[in-house]
Amino acid sequence: MNVQKIVQQGEDQTLRSRLLAFQQFDRNSMKAETGQFGSAICFKAGGIPGPSFNKVRHLTAENNLEDIEAWFGTTSFQIELTPDEATSDVFRLLRQHEFFQSGFHASFMGLSKEAAEAKQENSISIQQLGNDEFEDFAQVYVKSFGLPDSIKEGVRHNNECLANIDGWYFLKALDGEHIAGVAALYVEKNVAVLASSAVLPSFRGRGIQRALIQKRAELAKKAGAAYITSEAAFSSASHKNMIRCGLNLVYTKALYDKVT
Repeated sequence: MNVQKIVQQGEDQTLRSRLLAFQQFDRNSMKAETGQFGSAICFKAGGIPGPSFNKVRHLTAENNLEDIEAWFGTTSFQIELTPDEATSDVFRLLRQHEFFQSGFHASFMGLSKEAAEAKQENSISIQQLGNDEFEDFAQVYVKSFGLPDSIKEGVRHNNECLANIDGWYFLKALDGEHIAGVAALYVEKNVAVLASSAVLPSFRGRGIQRALIQKRAELAKKAGAAYITSEAAFSSASHKNMIRCGLNLVYTKALYDKVT
């Protein structure tokens, strides 16, 4: 299988699984749905503002962007383009509809076996998160990224609803009795995705991120996934940790938002 296709498969099936769980949670209070317009796959969670769950992938110049915008309605969304999808005709289409490039995002892939066996020089304890610990998961996540406490409940719901769905794993990194970091993994077919990860600022620099990557690679290997993929901001600390753990940069996606 083409390496880029493996990464795209992982990214698409992970987001699709999340939105399906949202649909089944609390009468779909998050207003989650997916749609397809030709080659373009659209993901929407109208109850959760921002691009994390509201995005378009695999857009081509043959797609009717007006129909896609109508489908999203008042929900703002982001368009992601891989290098293979970034043609002059697509750029022209985006310009005609007043979309501008707002950034880049890096995608990585490695072999689960190699990432699981990467040499680690720490003794960080990584354990499975308990079903009663998603409040702690949200607390660590919000504090790690400097997010407002007002979204903590939403973060808890968005992950807790996945707890009993096949393929999802949630982990915690412990420093004594304190949760220093958290992470999620999603495995479907032959691809595992490092779905999210966060380490509290006071515990950074101790190899916790790398330990969380390696533990998830071990779980992916055990679940039968040959490949492990992930995303990170280009040249970020997470990017560097991926490389250290045996994952390779496959491409950077161009991100496009609507001019407002």
